[in-house]
Amino acid sequence: MRLKLRRIAFAALGLAAVSRALVTSEYHFLFLAVGIGCFLVAGTAFSKAGQVATSLRSFCGRRVRVHVWGQPLPDTNDAPFQIESISALGAGLRISLRPVSGGSRSFLKVAQPGLATVEHDGVEIRDARYVSWNGAKLKREMGGNTSALTLMTSPDG
Repeated sequence: MRLKLRRIAFAALGLAAVSRALVTSEYHFLFLAVGIGCFLVAGTAFSKAGQVATSLRSFCGRRVRVHVWGQPLPDTNDAPFQIESISALGAGLRISLRPVSGGSRSFLKVAQPGLATVEHDGVEIRDARYVSWNGAKLKREMGGNTSALTLMTSPDG
């Protein structure tokens, strides 16, 4: 209920700021920027990506193996990663990963994620418009009945 009220509050604040920008010449751009920012926050909160990000927060700090469209991430040899953060912006879900063996942080983006099944030992997102790994879209095998993203907790690493 609190989350729903927060969403509505940001949408109302955005509408008020944009309305104020339309009727005043002083600070016009400031009110417009605040309004657009509030709409972006409210839109993210109402989006499926925002809901999925909220349900996955408990996975931050966990070690996982990552599969996209049924395959391990390219050039990773199915190595485990640690989830550093999970966030949403608009209709996109962004997951920050760091190799357990050491190395630099990488980003996984799930555009317009579908329903997420969250269990204690993993997550499955059945569908997405696309998934990208460090900015490169990963190919989806046509006709395959595989999940867009699977995160499985990893006991090793």
